Amino acid sequence: MPAEATGGDLSRSRMWRDLLCRYAATDIASSVYRDRFGCWGFLDLWRAGPAGRFGGAEAGFLSAIARPVTAALRTSQAGTFV
Repeated sequence: MPAEATGGDLSRSRMWRDLLCRYAATDIASSVYRDRFGCWGFLDLWRAGPAGRFGGAEAGFLSAIARPVTAALRTSQAGTFV
């Protein structure tokens, strides 16, 4: 999360300076859906304007759903080969 990594000074983040500032993004929460068989997807959630930063509860939620979302994505992908 850029806001956390920069101590709240977004101008210290190259990603924010080069891209996110154009969209008034204030923070990003990313989640990767992977297991021992590969990477099945990812999710980037952006906050913009006065919405502020993502908090610990939101990061915890993304972490908690990672395993079931990964399993669902993998099952869905496998279904395309039947």
